[in-house]
Amino acid sequence: MFNFSKYKKFLAFISLSCLLVILLATCTQTVPESSEIRIGLIAPFNGDAAETTGNPTERGAKLAIQPINDKGGLEIDGKKYQVSLIIKDDRDNPDEAAAVTNELINQEKVIAIVGPPRSRSAIPAAEVAERAKIPMISTKSTNPQTTANKEYVFRVIYTDALQGKAIARFSTQDLKITKAAVLYDVANDYSRDLATIFKQEFENLGGQVVAFENYTTDVQDFQVLLTKIRESKAELIFLPNYAEEVAKQAKQIKELGLNVTLIGGDSWGSLLEESYTDLEGAFLAEVWTVDLPNPENKHFLEEYHKTYQEPVNSHAALTYDAVNLILEIAQKQGKADPESIREGLAHLKNYQGATGSISYEGSGDPVKSLAILQIKNNKLEFYQQIDP
Repeated sequence: MFNFSKYKKFLAFISLSCLLVILLATCTQTVPESSEIRIGLIAPFNGDAAETTGNPTERGAKLAIQPINDKGGLEIDGKKYQVSLIIKDDRDNPDEAAAVTNELINQEKVIAIVGPPRSRSAIPAAEVAERAKIPMISTKSTNPQTTANKEYVFRVIYTDALQGKAIARFSTQDLKITKAAVLYDVANDYSRDLATIFKQEFENLGGQVVAFENYTTDVQDFQVLLTKIRESKAELIFLPNYAEEVAKQAKQIKELGLNVTLIGGDSWGSLLEESYTDLEGAFLAEVWTVDLPNPENKHFLEEYHKTYQEPVNSHAALTYDAVNLILEIAQKQGKADPESIREGLAHLKNYQGATGSISYEGSGDPVKSLAILQIKNNKLEFYQQIDP
């Protein structure tokens, strides 16, 4: 006679056995099921931003990946995997940045994302990546909001807080400035926050901010604001603005005959050389320069010039380091899944890259040095390094 009770027990045993097999297969999976590791890259490729930011970002990423693929791929747990770069254009727009981040995660199935470089796009992209639990490394966003209260979002550049304080200290202690003015974009997070941090630190160090003038994005004429600054008798003007605006502001400062020292943040690194004439003698903060004296930087420069035969900027160097970080951590962890990448980044100590040493201590913000450059004879020259 058919024993239904025994048959049910048999089915239950078979089901449990299948479940255990599936769970064991899942637990022991250390790399993607395919023979490909997919990394997302987000940057602006429209207008001037393409030449100064997007294209160098893409070149830096490809320079990190190509040598590995040429050798058969990234070796993980004894097997090699080709590395694919999935590139998206954020059009320097916050909404577009969030949209393409979603695409990379949900459609392209990337294990990690590099970029966006600019804070206004990096902040919304970071929110999407954090919710999806996909590691993201912004190359050049210095705004605290990018990594604040996030476990999966990192950066390979210092924060606005460190940068603003360092520029204020340099202005007071090295340049001996006692009266400063600030001209900033009140509608731009990067510009507004850096201006506020500089003002606080400059005044804490005994200096006086005699003019604190703001404008809104897309303003073309700064004559009225600059006239106020001239009347304030400021010895220095801090311009924490994007390169496109700084070029216009510097030209109008020169036309007004303002004899002051100009200084800016790392956004100046995207300035076109044709703007240097109006900025002769000005200082800027930067995370990287060709003159950084380390072997990794020398190797990066040699390979970049050999591959592209073009000038290199910090966007390329930072992206090169960010991509290499992901690949090295995947190799060390023996896994190429998002959680393993996040875990490896969170405990990274003294990684030596083209832009210097990188460590993370309890947050996605690295412990990192800062370089001060000066524009002299239509060139950017290394002036000094400021350690945190």
